Amino acid sequence: VAIELKKRRGGLKRRFGSTVLTQTDMAYTGKVTVGNPPQEFEVIFDTGSGNLIVPGVNCTVSACTQHRRFDDAQSKTSHAHHCDGGEVGSNEVPNDLVVTFGTGEVRGHCFRDRVCLGEKMCAPAKFISSFEESNDPFEWVSFDGILGLGLDSLAQSHDFSIMQRLERGDSIKSPLFAFFFARAKEEKSQITFGDIQKDKLGSKMYWFKVSGKAGYWQVEIQDIFLDDKAQNICKGCHVAIDTGSSEIAGPQHVIDHLADKLSIKNCKERAKLPKLGFAIKEHGSGGKTKLLSLSPEHYTHDQLLFCQIDKLKEFWRASDIRPPGFAGRSQ
Repeated sequence: VAIELKKRRGGLKRRFGSTVLTQTDMAYTGKVTVGNPPQEFEVIFDTGSGNLIVPGVNCTVSACTQHRRFDDAQSKTSHAHHCDGGEVGSNEVPNDLVVTFGTGEVRGHCFRDRVCLGEKMCAPAKFISSFEESNDPFEWVSFDGILGLGLDSLAQSHDFSIMQRLERGDSIKSPLFAFFFARAKEEKSQITFGDIQKDKLGSKMYWFKVSGKAGYWQVEIQDIFLDDKAQNICKGCHVAIDTGSSEIAGPQHVIDHLADKLSIKNCKERAKLPKLGFAIKEHGSGGKTKLLSLSPEHYTHDQLLFCQIDKLKEFWRASDIRPPGFAGRSQ
């Protein structure tokens, strides 16, 4: 199943243990449906989180009313569940769950209902339907909710993991997903579930071992390179590949070093900058290292004045986190 992704404002900006959404960021979003009959939502497919979160009909703040909201009363298959347990009994009060997003938070009840990615890939799954959302930052974002695609340990439980539910229900050919981010305007970005569209590949595929148990799609890097020169600043660092973020963030000393090395007066001079590379051991290659590099146009941004050294440091320091680092993909 392939779902078209659209480039929109309002990505997810991470810190270790929390998330910040920033208005200047960009994100890729697509459509999913919840319930029977289906209720459609525009969501970020986010590898940096683990739950499906959508606004609920009982959320009346502007952060919710400006977006599509889930109405459990309109779904024949919806069941209220305790967020840490089973179905809510007739005389029980459901507990709620608070999810913190750095500058704001979401408070919601949990439901179990039919979740569909496309028309045919469906499974019953638990999710969070908010009844409170802070206006900062959710009021201005262009998407309705977030569909977490992190590993199971990032989800509230296995029943909240959409990939786990699809796999258990035999709704998916293989337990995998793949992102394609289009460069040309005539192409469409997309996420595919259950298969890889090899005609979209720009090179051969490389496989890397997931490191750690935090639930992120995290890999260990050998070092950071500028062109072909190792910087000796991040040996053995662990980096999370985060599709919900449009930034590259890292520990203070790493960001300061890169900011000093990548200083230019004007973004028109970005061609003078080196490639920014990450060396990662290939899985099953006997220790062979693959260098994945970004061209200057992929790690600089005219609108945010990244090319000015003071703005570059100020912005990246605002993203300061403890290991693991986060490597964003949205542009």
